[in-house]
Amino acid sequence: MLVESGVELPLPTRMLLGTSSFLQSYWWTLPLMLIAVVYGYKAYVATPGGRFQVDLVKLKLPIFGKFFGNLYLVRFTRSLSTLMTGGVPLAQALEIVANVVGNSVWKKMLLDTTTAVREGYTISSQVLYNKNFPVVVANMINIGEQTGRLEEILKTLTNFYTKETDTLIDGLLKLIEPALMLVMGVGVGGMVAAILLPMFSLINAGG
Repeated sequence: MLVESGVELPLPTRMLLGTSSFLQSYWWTLPLMLIAVVYGYKAYVATPGGRFQVDLVKLKLPIFGKFFGNLYLVRFTRSLSTLMTGGVPLAQALEIVANVVGNSVWKKMLLDTTTAVREGYTISSQVLYNKNFPVVVANMINIGEQTGRLEEILKTLTNFYTKETDTLIDGLLKLIEPALMLVMGVGVGGMVAAILLPMFSLINAGG
């Protein structure tokens, strides 16, 4: 009816019809594209530069960046505290933590700190101006180094940031539900508009 009436289809309707036509004719390209994206991503992160860039993006993501930052911070404080309590020398402990923290950006930072510690510098002097370390953490580490209670300070920081990470996870879970509802609402609303708009156009053209 719409074709015979000569009514121009609204943009949402043309988009819906185009998407439907593409999926009917070229559905097989979607799994190929998915495989290509997954393979390309794995190949990219397999390179040192690619892994570093991906890990850097994780730390800069809105909302999720803080979660990842807290996660790596907890791994750092917990692992370093455990190793030092077990009698592992500080420089060696830092090197071990750098390899288990799970992020290339943090690994580079901790390896640089390891080198500085072996040259006689303190940990706090190296992380004080690093954006990945909250200033309060650097100051607490500084107090621990000056008082000889670094292991205790690290345990305190681990407990604090573990609780903060749990709070962030709860907040993200609460945020996901309304976000999904919004996406579904926009999708359903777009389909309804694509179906109803040409009908209104046809009625107006007939009137």
